[in-house]
Amino acid sequence: MYELKEKDGTILLTGHRLKFYYDEKEKFSEAYGKKLSFKEIRIVFDKLKRHFKLNLWIEFRTMRGGTFKRSWSGSMIYLPYKTSFGMLCHEIAHAIDSKKRGKTKHDKKLMKILGSVIKYCKKKDWWKDEITKRTEIKIKPEPTKIEIRDRKIEKKKLDLKRYNKRLNYFVKLYTNKIKKANRSIVMLERNRKKENIIRPLSLGLRPESV
Repeated sequence: MYELKEKDGTILLTGHRLKFYYDEKEKFSEAYGKKLSFKEIRIVFDKLKRHFKLNLWIEFRTMRGGTFKRSWSGSMIYLPYKTSFGMLCHEIAHAIDSKKRGKTKHDKKLMKILGSVIKYCKKKDWWKDEITKRTEIKIKPEPTKIEIRDRKIEKKKLDLKRYNKRLNYFVKLYTNKIKKANRSIVMLERNRKKENIIRPLSLGLRPESV
């Protein structure tokens, strides 16, 4: 009989479920040996969630192991702040199993799914390069006086270009407005001259000289 006990002798877990844990840790020892920090878990979780098309969310708690909970609105996995690839893949396997069968339990099918998830992680080389790139602290060197001056010059050039562009826009805008106003004045004056000629004639008067 497989039993998991606390130091005081309290039995936490027995039976086939505990046997499943022993078997998976022995079979996938490499994955369980690769530890992940809080930030690294988020990166790998997003990769696996997107690849397996899961409606899944993650929450971190102070706990010993992971937990999977299924719901119609979207399933949830709970993980400790520091875990391993094996534990994360185990909970992802539960989500995939639940999506396929509508339920999940610790059996051969779950073990097969877990194997495929870990195989995909191996294929991607555990995302070593991306994890390193996204988690390493980047120290930017202090710019020299010449570099600061060159940046200011470039900024002023961009500002000048932007100002000229705006100036050209407004020059064109108000040039057109002035032309339009001049045309309106010419038309109105022409109409006034016509009225000064036509109106007296209609009344039988002599038109005013313009």
